[in-house]
Amino acid sequence: MPDSRWIASAVARRRPGADFTVSGWSLAASILFTLVAVLAPQPAVFWPAMFVTLLLLFVNVGPLTAAMANVLPSELRGRGFAVTTMLMHLLGDAASPLLIGAASDRIGLRIPVLVTGCLLAAAGVVLLCGRATLEADLVAMRASASSAEEA
Repeated sequence: MPDSRWIASAVARRRPGADFTVSGWSLAASILFTLVAVLAPQPAVFWPAMFVTLLLLFVNVGPLTAAMANVLPSELRGRGFAVTTMLMHLLGDAASPLLIGAASDRIGLRIPVLVTGCLLAAAGVVLLCGRATLEADLVAMRASASSAEEA
């Protein structure tokens, strides 16, 4: 089965900012399945919807990693990957159980999970809005690489 980077490469043939396009749309689309999963009264609806939500969330990792690799100078790539990984874990699997748990104790689980889904969809919109910047950065990196080869 092809990974998400393959999907972004296929989209890149038409649009240079494909890494943000694929990641942005996958995150933005995840809210639809999150809504179905959270609001569904039956497990037969919840589980497939949650599966699609998680699949869409994992789709964004490959293209975003590729985008970082393509625009960061080689001396900053390791640090960029490290900071990104650390923030994903600190804001994701480290903090979220405590925050979601505290919120669910007060107001139930439905609203905190929906808010989380909305934040992911908002992140997708940010990526879609940032495509032009990624495209400009890719052009700048190619120009920099070309001038370095000529020197």
